[in-house]
Amino acid sequence: MRITLFVAPITVLIPPNDQYNLANVNVPIDDTHTMFHFIAWNESGDGHRYREAGASSAARRPGIDLDAGWEPRRTLDNHHLQDRQAMKLGDFTGIRGIPMQDMAMWASMGPITDRTRDRLGASDVAIVEFRRIMLDAGHRIRCAAGHAIGTQGATPMATLRAFEGVIPKADDWRTLGRVAGALEKTSLA
Repeated sequence: MRITLFVAPITVLIPPNDQYNLANVNVPIDDTHTMFHFIAWNESGDGHRYREAGASSAARRPGIDLDAGWEPRRTLDNHHLQDRQAMKLGDFTGIRGIPMQDMAMWASMGPITDRTRDRLGASDVAIVEFRRIMLDAGHRIRCAAGHAIGTQGATPMATLRAFEGVIPKADDWRTLGRVAGALEKTSLA
């Protein structure tokens, strides 16, 4: 079971690995630009292991993957420095690190993507539902009929969790994004 949790309005909790928890915060700057923050932490506070190992695996090493202004050297103009030899040897994207792969995908869509041309299937039901929720939320704001999604609510943020693990078939997966305790200790798949 894998649950990535969207915490409206701008945060995504990504299922943790065996070393650290993950989140990204996407802050809109204007209609075509978003500031992206990738955050990793662990409960022990021992963050330097991630800084060293994570920076390399996420391809965000200053001077190598990032320029002096902390901007990625991999851009749409240079095809995100895809390693074509690695692709021939089986690496699907030729881009090292999941965050860099994600950024390549985002940049390749262009500033505004025409979603009317999407061809979604049965496995995309979560995407369809998420888009419906976001469009409804935007409509409520435009009509001054409500607050921005995620700005008012009763769920204490500290109880929200992303989750990845193997669970018994009888367990209710819908509770895993809020469970603290026993399931949180489940070994990761």
